[in-house]
Amino acid sequence: MELKLDGSADEALRQIEEKRLCFAFRQGFS
Repeated sequence: MELKLDGSADEALRQIEEKRLCFAFRQGFS
């Protein structure tokens, strides 16, 4: 699968990172 380094790909990566941080935050303070 080929990833294009354009705005949409950057936005998708940012959303994934935010979800990871939110998950880690909830795990750490549960």
